[in-house]
Amino acid sequence: MRNYNGTDCLQFLVGERAESHRPAPVIDQWVALHGPKNIRSLKAYVGLFAAGFLLLGILQVPQPFYAQGSSNNSNSLHSRLSLQPEANKIRHRLGNRFMGAGREKTTLNGFLTVGSDRRHVQITRTQDDTGEQVSISFGGPGADLSWSVASGAALGAAAATGNDRALVERIVMDSPDQFVLAQLRGASYYVVARSVRPKEVGADPGYAGPLWDVVRVGEALGTDARSVQSRWRLYYINTRTGLIDKVASSDQDGPIVAEFSGWANNGDEQDPTVIRWMRGGQLVMELSLNNIGHGPRQ
Repeated sequence: MRNYNGTDCLQFLVGERAESHRPAPVIDQWVALHGPKNIRSLKAYVGLFAAGFLLLGILQVPQPFYAQGSSNNSNSLHSRLSLQPEANKIRHRLGNRFMGAGREKTTLNGFLTVGSDRRHVQITRTQDDTGEQVSISFGGPGADLSWSVASGAALGAAAATGNDRALVERIVMDSPDQFVLAQLRGASYYVVARSVRPKEVGADPGYAGPLWDVVRVGEALGTDARSVQSRWRLYYINTRTGLIDKVASSDQDGPIVAEFSGWANNGDEQDPTVIRWMRGGQLVMELSLNNIGHGPRQ
């Protein structure tokens, strides 16, 4: 059995092969977002993980939950959503849609802006035994976009590719709902650091802005078209509000950050009304929602 040191475990946490000595992309992004000083807090958590890893002497890889038959046992589904402690906290914070029957379907209406193209969009997210099924409709000619665990990103009846696939995965995965539901498909959860502050404020004792707990969600390995392109996401959870402020990941064009704002209470459900995707400080895409509804799965 190979002995793992702190560097190996750091690479394991961020999705880099243990045999590689090249810094993992997410470490580079961490330094870019928070500065070299904050890397010490990241390494401290990694060191604790490494000690536990060496003590146990084994690596347990989470396995996805797959539905057996066509069971719609809501109590079983929602009990499985409590297995990951960090996801369970967000589950309770978001409202009732992950707590029991009657709120499994979320319908979001608004506008999606990509570059100079602004279109009305309706997004429907419906929970199922493997996570959720998502449909994205622009209400005009052409096939709708969709996503499910079984099929991955799709354009009509065909697999989505290129920009369509990237757009679907941004809308689906950069979501507070997916932070809760990812555990159903075998994603792993690791607390990378707690009480992280923006790098630009440094050690300023007078800083009174947001602090974040950073949780890495790693996708179960897969290589076919159904697999998610980004193998990991970093969720920044605001320590004061308990809600997600942003999600960092990397797609075919490099690092990208989704920023959530305008959190609103919709019938005791918490939802962001604006999501802005930024790359290198430049706006890439924006989803602005003006109507959100939660109801039963039909």
